[in-house]
Amino acid sequence: KKGEIRDIARLIRPTIAVITGIAPQHLGLFGSLDNLNQAKYELIEATPSDGTTFINCSDPQTASIRKRATADGRQWKCTDGGWKLIKPTVKNLYLSVTLAADKTSIPINTKLPGFTYLDNLQTAVAIAREFGLTPGEVAESITSFTPTKYFTSIKTGLHGATVIDDGGTSNPEGFRAAIDMASRVNANNKILLTPGIIDLGEKSDSIHRELGARSSQVFDLAVHTGAAGSQAFKSGWESSDKKKPLYTNPPHIDSILKKEITNQTLILIEGKLPVHTQKMLRTTAG
Repeated sequence: KKGEIRDIARLIRPTIAVITGIAPQHLGLFGSLDNLNQAKYELIEATPSDGTTFINCSDPQTASIRKRATADGRQWKCTDGGWKLIKPTVKNLYLSVTLAADKTSIPINTKLPGFTYLDNLQTAVAIAREFGLTPGEVAESITSFTPTKYFTSIKTGLHGATVIDDGGTSNPEGFRAAIDMASRVNANNKILLTPGIIDLGEKSDSIHRELGARSSQVFDLAVHTGAAGSQAFKSGWESSDKKKPLYTNPPHIDSILKKEITNQTLILIEGKLPVHTQKMLRTTAG
């Protein structure tokens, strides 16, 4: 809520602020994008006058923050205003980029799945440059970075199925990126499991409807386990293809999935599922 970032910043006293983007997943808490922008701006206000702010300028929602920072005389930079990550491609589901730094171009293969973390990676490059790392050091750091359990991962699950595990906190951009990743996988059948996205406020229905329509174009079956946006998601799913099955809060979700999943199945876990279902899907036991 408004004021929390300011309170934390008083303790930390940051000299560098980073605004990675403005997403609607907290609209239910803040009430409007304007309130959300004001809360994010508290971080910039907390930096000293000679501090530096990095802003993701590729996100149009940050325009008002950039305008305000300029008016306030704050020093800020676009995260892609210096060294750039160009030519992003996905090879075998993992991100590959080229670091364009001054007159140097360095190809990089990452261990990050899809395009999900591209903006975050660009932000890391900008900060690394600010701290004086060389292009070679930056490239080596990206190449050697191994994601922790909190990142989206790709693994083998129940019955040998391929599992894209994005089972943390979900947001619209991450959901779209995960759908795109799933579309790139060859599989006999594709299954989506999601509880929906909470705290979207007045945009909940429109976002879930859009995600439902997108999902139906990629997946053969979907299971919506939560209350958030379930009817809107269903509406979007059926607008694309009414013949594809969609289960909403099924009482026997595990038994349904066990019948559908084979070693030729792709499963996308998007958001936090019931614990017993998570364990079942992530196990390699048949």
